[in-house]
Formats: sequence, C-alpha cells, structure tokens
Amino acid sequence: MIRDRTDPSKLRLKIERPPSSASPLFTAAHSNPRSIDELLIPNLLDASLPSALAYLIDGTITGNVTPPLYWGGDPRVSRTDMLNCMVHATMIGRAFSLLSTSAPAPAGKTVDDVIAAATSLLPTELRLQIHAEYRVYQQQRRRIWQHGLTPIFIKALMSGSDPAPAARFAAAILFLTCWTSIKAARPPVKGNGTDYVWYFGTFTDQEWGLEDLESALQETKALPRENWDYKALEAKIKDGKDFQGIPEYIPLECIEMLDAARKHVAEGGTEWPQRDYTSDEVVTMALDALKHAQQTAGNGAKGNWNDYLGQAFSEWEEEMSGQWVPAKPKPRPAKKKGKKSA
Repeated sequence: MIRDRTDPSKLRLKIERPPSSASPLFTAAHSNPRSIDELLIPNLLDASLPSALAYLIDGTITGNVTPPLYWGGDPRVSRTDMLNCMVHATMIGRAFSLLSTSAPAPAGKTVDDVIAAATSLLPTELRLQIHAEYRVYQQQRRRIWQHGLTPIFIKALMSGSDPAPAARFAAAILFLTCWTSIKAARPPVKGNGTDYVWYFGTFTDQEWGLEDLESALQETKALPRENWDYKALEAKIKDGKDFQGIPEYIPLECIEMLDAARKHVAEGGTEWPQRDYTSDEVVTMALDALKHAQQTAGNGAKGNWNDYLGQAFSEWEEEMSGQWVPAKPKPRPAKKKGKKSA
C-alpha cells in the first residue's frame, strides 16, 4: 500500500505483475483446485507468492455493480470469473492458514513467549535455529495478510454497500478457509483501510481489528436475499417507486457463501480441535453454491461443472499468457583468461 499522490490522506494498492516462476503453481491450482493445499505446501515461502495472489484476484474483486444496472447494463459476473475468483481466494486463505500456528497463545502471552519457554532447556544454537525458522513463516504470513486478505476485506466488508459481487464471494471463502488461523494470530491481526472508492482506486487510512472484521461479516445477514434477480431490480429502477435509493444486486451464491461463513465464525471451526475448511472442502461448497444459484436462475444448470472449470482454466491461461514477468537471464560467468605462454 502506498500514499495517493493527489491526496496523501488516502492509500492506494500497489500491485506488481507476478513473475513467470509463479506460473506453474497457479496453472496447477486452476487445473485441480481441490488439491490447492497440497500444491501450496512446497511453495509457501516463495517470496513472489503474496504479490502474485494479490495481482491475480484484483480484477475480479474491484468495481461496482449498481451503476451498470442503473444505466441499463448487466451486473452479473460471468461463471468463469466466479470460478477463477474461487481458485484465487482459496489459495489466499489456505496459504495464510498453512503458514499459521494451530492454536492461539495463552491469554497475556505471545507466540514468542511460548517458543521461548518451550526452548529454554535446549542448546542455544538449536534455539536460534527454531526462532529463525519461525520468523520466516511469520513474515510470510504477514505478507499474505497484507497483500492477499486485507484488500478483499476492505472492498467486500469495509466500504459500505455495493462492492463487486466477487469480492463478497472471495471474503466468504477467506472466512471459511482461515478464520481459525486469523483468530489464533499473535499479536492479533490489524487491517488498514476502509471506504474503498472503485473509480479512484483509493481508500482511507483507518485501522480495524478482529472485532471490526467479525462485526462487518455479521452485518451481511441483513443483505436482501431476493436481490439476485437483476431483471426484477431493473424493473424496479424503471418504475422508481418500490425502493429507497438504488437497489443492490447480490448474487445468490454470495448470499449462500456468506451464510456458511457466518456459521463457521459462530461455531469456531468445523470440528474439535477447531480447524478451517480445506481446499477440497471449500471448493466443493463453492461449486454447490454456484450450481444452486444457476439452477434458481435457470441459467445453464444442467452443464458439467468439470467442463466449466476446464473452460475457466483455458480462458484464464490465455488471458495470463502475456502478463507474467519473464525471468531475467542469469549472467554468464566470466571466462578466465588463460596464461600467456613464455
């Protein structure tokens, strides 16, 4: 995040194009999203992962849907975009969870306190190695939080009504895939930024914490559940009598995933000991929500969803073909000059 040049009181996201070295991981995740956990594990500490995750999801969670509807446009998000959003949000949430500790430190203690106590009887050299290893994971988790999770929460939950529909879909997936890990983080997580303005790309420099985040999720319970029918909303706009202000388009899959997210937060996990949903579980849940939404709307409900995933993968791969930053060629070693013969 950087300061906006025209208004230093506002922040702006700085997102760099991902390097081509990240391409194999994302290609594999798109071709087999249920296996994202297994695919992430050997790549968790890749320095390019946080910014690559931020770049790849930014396009689907940025925007505003009501103006197109108000101007006679179609606010619906394509099936391909929602499937790609599902893949990227799952990668972000599971990366944070896999980098996290499994349980919070006791009250009044930090993770550093716990590690110090646990290693106090170990040789100094070994203690230093443990601390060094922990720090690497902690720093990467912090980057995933800042680059991956925070922008989604700002756009979906901290900026009032009418975010991009995919932002709410992505936020719900984050709660399902890493809420337990977010709660367990020590020191407690803090976010920075509210009131995102999509046409300026800026947001306020305001801090929020875990309670604010949970409260913002709970407020989604009041979202109108019938506003998935954009044709009905379009008729209301033309009539101009049956609503206060401009009605907000909210896809049914967003409503269902937010319902699941609130339930997960209320119950604290899927089982005891508490844990979040795996990539296999959350992808199954998201696909079920998308299927149900299309069945309700009567829009392509009878198709093969494996084919839909394959189609989304092909379109994403073609779109990304020119966006990866090529790896810089390694400099050739200088040739050693041979000794001149006498």
